Amino acid sequence: MRKIIVFAFLFIFMAFCVDDIVKKDYPPDMDKRLMEWLNAAPLAEYKDRDFGFVAYYPNVFVKNNDTTDRYFGCSRFDFWQLSIECYVVYDRQGRGFKAYMDSIATDMKADSCRRHGDSFIVSSPLYEDGMLVDGFRYYAKYVKGNNVWFVYALHYPAAYRKSLVRLFDLVDRWQVWR
Repeated sequence: MRKIIVFAFLFIFMAFCVDDIVKKDYPPDMDKRLMEWLNAAPLAEYKDRDFGFVAYYPNVFVKNNDTTDRYFGCSRFDFWQLSIECYVVYDRQGRGFKAYMDSIATDMKADSCRRHGDSFIVSSPLYEDGMLVDGFRYYAKYVKGNNVWFVYALHYPAAYRKSLVRLFDLVDRWQVWR
């Protein structure tokens, strides 16, 4: 009888040990989950009715109808702590490309700002109303139009940068008109 009880305890102990080893990666960390969700999601298309520009985004994002009135043609899409914004900014001062790029980089306190033909990409900490949003980043592409700039921007938690490769690629490859 004692042998059976000892054997049963050993069997249960071994089962817990095996279960613990097998489930070491369960539940998967948020980085991995986020990457899987974003990579598996088909792309949805947004077409601005006023300016006619097109933007693609993973369909796990939900259109936020409460967008700010600061920008023309503004649309925002949210998923978890991520936001994608598309909008148009008028360049009322008529600055040249380099001057406008430098002013955006300065205003955003950009870490990097690189030019690609008629566009530039800026990466910086995220600021809202002049205040730093701790732990969040801003990544956007600005494309030059006639006295306007078309913007495709991503706001994201800095800790999940590695999981957002697909979103960075969408921003980098974005063309205003397909």
